[in-house]
Amino acid sequence: MPEEITWRAAERQHKPKGALWYAGVAAAVLILATLAAIRQNFFFGVFIILAGALLVFRGKERPQILDFSVSEKGVGIGKQQFYPYDELEWFAILEREDMLDQLVIKRKVSINPHLKIPIDRKHIGKVRKMLEEELEEKTYEPSLLDTIIERLGL
Repeated sequence: MPEEITWRAAERQHKPKGALWYAGVAAAVLILATLAAIRQNFFFGVFIILAGALLVFRGKERPQILDFSVSEKGVGIGKQQFYPYDELEWFAILEREDMLDQLVIKRKVSINPHLKIPIDRKHIGKVRKMLEEELEEKTYEPSLLDTIIERLGL
């Protein structure tokens, strides 16, 4: 068994946004900001405008290319993040059509517990075998938020 399996991938799937996407964001911001003004809710209005600006900037941002690794010690993402197996609960592999597959790892934390790592199909067998030695494999169903983020191309 190899001591480490490594691969390189974009941190998320990039979907180019067209003018219609940006018009939709602008329309939603305008409608919600108008609603905030009518209800005289200044803070909600400011929040909506800031959220809209962040959505536009996030939509323009291209994903980083990162190095991912699975070893006998744990899972690594880029140069900064390493998760030893004692901080992880289980893993799942989502095989998806027309997209990179996804390795989902559940961490032992309450906030943002799922790591979603893009993985090429050719690495799945080796990664699964190595992870099965330390973690239980479970089934993961994408949440409504996962689906919304994917549909929005974020």
